[in-house]
Amino acid sequence: VEYCVWLSDILQKNVRLPSSSEWEFGARGGLKGGDNKIYSGGNVIEEVAWCKYNSKDKTNIVASLVTNELGLFDFTGNVYEFCSDLKDSMNIARGGSWVNSAVGCRIEDEVFFSNDFWDDNIGFRVVHD
Repeated sequence: VEYCVWLSDILQKNVRLPSSSEWEFGARGGLKGGDNKIYSGGNVIEEVAWCKYNSKDKTNIVASLVTNELGLFDFTGNVYEFCSDLKDSMNIARGGSWVNSAVGCRIEDEVFFSNDFWDDNIGFRVVHD
């Protein structure tokens, strides 16, 4: 959130974390996508997501696998992405990460973290209005 405030000041635009539903809309490819994909961009996880099967136990370079229908990379796998929503005072994160198997990287999955939790497989994506 602090990064979003900082970037908003620099860009003179409202930069923020996406809501969980906005995140899912982007992950599914927007209006061009649909509910027939398990992962963002396809159904073969190793083609679209860094996960425990191909990550070599680390975060990998963004935009090096297949995009989704909107040309967006890495919605599933690589790092969990924080959303702006809370559930029972916990932060919602989506997308799975490089430590997850295929099940943990599905578009539909979400996990919850406390505000002060940190791990090297958690990150964020921003949107602007």
